[in-house]
Amino acid sequence: DIGQGLAIHISVGDKHLLYDTGYGNNDFSMAQISLLPYFQRRAISGLDLLVISHGDADHAGGINAISNELEIGVILAGEEIPQPHNDCHKAKPWRWGEVEFSFLPHLSSQTGNNSSCVLKIAIGKQQILLTGDIEKQAERQLLKNGLNNYQIVIAPHHGSSSSSTVDFVKSTRPEVVVFSSGYANQWHFPKTEVVKRYLDIGAEILVTHTNGAIIVEQNSVGELDISTERSNRPHFWQIN
Repeated sequence: DIGQGLAIHISVGDKHLLYDTGYGNNDFSMAQISLLPYFQRRAISGLDLLVISHGDADHAGGINAISNELEIGVILAGEEIPQPHNDCHKAKPWRWGEVEFSFLPHLSSQTGNNSSCVLKIAIGKQQILLTGDIEKQAERQLLKNGLNNYQIVIAPHHGSSSSSTVDFVKSTRPEVVVFSSGYANQWHFPKTEVVKRYLDIGAEILVTHTNGAIIVEQNSVGELDISTERSNRPHFWQIN
């Protein structure tokens, strides 16, 4: 939960990946007050891979704070950013232990939201989809290339009406959809009609500004357990 933006940490053994860094500018970043303390508490001093889905400030704005404090192995990005990086759309699939990672090809020649790196994470038969801020045009290309069902989908573009088309929702058919959005954000994300599309296919809805950080862990039998920060550590006013 980094307010209006996106940041996802993925840990496999001693390997660490950060997908997006939350909001930031020259004077302030959410990474300073949220992500870096998070990594410090877990004694994580470096990232094997930093993925910047695209260049918007609410996804890439914390990159300087992160790179100044943590050792970064490789940076991949969906469009041009000031820091040295490789193109995520040209990156080959890789494997950490039993977890497989691959970027799904779509409109890599685009800039802005539709340039977002779309990352598929496969853990056995279970799959998670990270979508950045893709919109209808990129979704259509992904559908044309073929999309399977996913256990968890990070909703494109924070639940904007520009994304999560009916066909995309029906094709991915997530068991759980996560909307990463800030409390009382000016765009009113996630949009009611978008939430309804996911409810209509039976998905469980999680929203970071309501549920806090979303935690996904593989249990001893290989299934994905999902919990939320506010259920694990509720504020005192939420305790009955």
